[in-house]
Amino acid sequence: MRSRILNSILIFIFLILFYSTLFVALMQNYEGRSYSIVDGFYWVIATITTVGYGDIYFTTPAGKIFSVVVMVSGVLYFFGFLLPYAIIPWAEERLKLVLPTSVKMSNHIIICGYNLFTVEFCKILREFGVNTSFLKKTLKG
Repeated sequence: MRSRILNSILIFIFLILFYSTLFVALMQNYEGRSYSIVDGFYWVIATITTVGYGDIYFTTPAGKIFSVVVMVSGVLYFFGFLLPYAIIPWAEERLKLVLPTSVKMSNHIIICGYNLFTVEFCKILREFGVNTSFLKKTLKG
C-alpha cells in the first residue's frame, strides 16, 4: 500500500518537474517571455490541479496545446490513477470499509434495507412458516 502512495508521489513530482521545464522553454521560445523555474512550478501546479489563476498564460497555439495537455494529464492522474489505485484502497484499509465476506451463523436470514421487495419477501417467509415476528418492530408489512 505504501509503495502505491510513494509511486504516486514520485510520478506527480516527475510530472511537475518535467512540465515546469517545458513551461520555461515554451515561454522563452514561442512566447518570447522569460520566466523562472519557480514560475513554471507555480503555473504547472495551478494548471495540473485545474485551478488556473490566469495570471500566467500562453497565447500561441503551441502553448495552448501544452496547457491542455497539462490540464488533461492532471485530471487523468488524479481521477484515473491516484484516486482509484492509491487513495481509495488506503481509505478502505485505514477505515475498514470492506464488508465481511462470511458470517458464522446458521438458521438465519439477513435482510439489509427496507423496500417493497423486503416487505413481499417477509410475506413469503411467513407462508413457509418462518417466524418473522421480530421483524414487525423494524419492518412494516
